[in-house]
Amino acid sequence: MVSEEIASVRQVTDRLFSTLRCRNPSAIAACYDSAGVFTTPILGDVPAQHLERLWTLFFSRTRDNILTYKLVDAGLVSARVEGRVSYVLLVSGRRVSCPFDSLLHVRDRLIRHHVDSFDPWGWAQMAFGTKGLMLGWSNTWQRRLSNDLRTSLSLPKASHHDDCSLA
Repeated sequence: MVSEEIASVRQVTDRLFSTLRCRNPSAIAACYDSAGVFTTPILGDVPAQHLERLWTLFFSRTRDNILTYKLVDAGLVSARVEGRVSYVLLVSGRRVSCPFDSLLHVRDRLIRHHVDSFDPWGWAQMAFGTKGLMLGWSNTWQRRLSNDLRTSLSLPKASHHDDCSLA
């Protein structure tokens, strides 16, 4: 029974990252429980019902996407992944190559909570060059970027309880 649960968590993780590699927003969203949440340093929490729109927007604003990942640990209800995503951001024409860590919490073969961690300032420097270098560390700039993206997705603005919430 334990080995079956661990195998199930591994399967869900592989399915998610395979669909990300294939740039398939509906298949990505199908990996999540209807009450699931995806959390990133820039966007904060994104409810599962908005994930197809999120990934459609992301893929429409990038090209030459490459995703590599390694499943570092899988347990009965969670998995930890280390990876790197690389793409050209169309708005700036700049290549972004960003390492990330993902923590997935799985229940009933679906993702309930997915937390991605990466360096938002490092990402901003790659994505926006000098502007990202000069402003990317700023919580104000990060909030503005978050709010612009959330508006594009028809999501409410993220609530930031302190100035360290996006750091």
